[in-house]
Amino acid sequence: MKLILVLMVIITILLSGCQTNYDELAQCITTNNISMAGTSWCGHCNTQKEMFGNSFQYIDFHDCVEDRQWCINAGIEAYPAWVLADGTIILGVQSISKLTELSNC
Repeated sequence: MKLILVLMVIITILLSGCQTNYDELAQCITTNNISMAGTSWCGHCNTQKEMFGNSFQYIDFHDCVEDRQWCINAGIEAYPAWVLADGTIILGVQSISKLTELSNC
């Protein structure tokens, strides 16, 4: 029983220090001309940002309050929206695997 408790503590410590680094994926998404549109007050947008953690800084993000004209030109009507290189708009929070697939990264 003591061994199980010790193992659980070790696993918890190891997992608490784990944070996935998506820098390369985020940079690849941006390099492949994919952008995300949203706002700072959009809960789903914030969920999407949190999936990338600090790596979100490399995503080409357009805040539709601050960069309204870009969003109008792109045809954004809801958030979050991923705008693909060909102009296709994918709405909603996307999984990391789906974004990897969409971006060919």
